[in-house]
Amino acid sequence: MKSLSILSIIILLKINFLIRILRLRENGLVDKWANDFVPKNTKCSITAKVKKENDHIRLSLGHLSGAFALLIIGCTLTVVVLLIEKLIAAVGHRK
Repeated sequence: MKSLSILSIIILLKINFLIRILRLRENGLVDKWANDFVPKNTKCSITAKVKKENDHIRLSLGHLSGAFALLIIGCTLTVVVLLIEKLIAAVGHRK
């Protein structure tokens, strides 16, 4: 009998797991569990039902200021690290 490699064992276990999950879904157990255990009347679900589908908010630069701040901080940090690496490389070549 040939020995199976670890990779083939992992693949077989994954396929077995996926087949069992598929059977649960096909039998409707996942939907039943979702209906039984997910709360129905929470503050979020009530608020979501009240909002209309066409109630869109137009984004402005104020809404995206956090993203731009992170972008600028990341670029600045990248340049600082690059300069430090160049400085370390220059000092290393002098020795």
